[in-house]
Amino acid sequence: CDNTGGEPLAWLLRRGSAGSNTAADHIAVTDAAIAALPPAQRRRLMVTVDGAGASHDLITHLDKLARRPGHQLIYSVGWAMTEREKTAIRLLPEQGWVQAIGATGKLRERRADDACDNSRCGHIRCWIEEAHVTELTGLLRKGPGADELASWPAKMRVYVRRERPHPGAQLSLFEAQDGWRYTLWVTNRPET
Repeated sequence: CDNTGGEPLAWLLRRGSAGSNTAADHIAVTDAAIAALPPAQRRRLMVTVDGAGASHDLITHLDKLARRPGHQLIYSVGWAMTEREKTAIRLLPEQGWVQAIGATGKLRERRADDACDNSRCGHIRCWIEEAHVTELTGLLRKGPGADELASWPAKMRVYVRRERPHPGAQLSLFEAQDGWRYTLWVTNRPET
């Protein structure tokens, strides 16, 4: 774990045979990283975890930390795409997707190969949307499979991003059906 300056706050040396998705280890490192912060800096935190660290136990632990009085902890954790998520994605209407905004605050789009000569034009046909995002929580909580998130924290929300793959990218069979690469994550961040 590190802060935004790249300084390690906590780490855990493990045996070479240790599993990559050991919840107890991820919880221990998270708690050690938080404890390494000055007390005044522990009240408002954002914890990010990639998909390899995602587990029910870790998300439940982060939710418990977020519910402490006088503390704010927002988490963003990578999420696996299983059959339930694929089913929810298939149920999404096209208008349910919102064009994604990149790190620079601009829409994720590129010029079409057959675009006009004016590179600053606003012609819809000249631009290709590169990425979209939407929330899956409602479909997973109230979808055809009943509440598939019943055992997860109530404030946890599931999001999916789809983006055009880079040349040479290997898509799963599911992704190859429509040509989009999908990435999922969960968060307790409130709607804005």
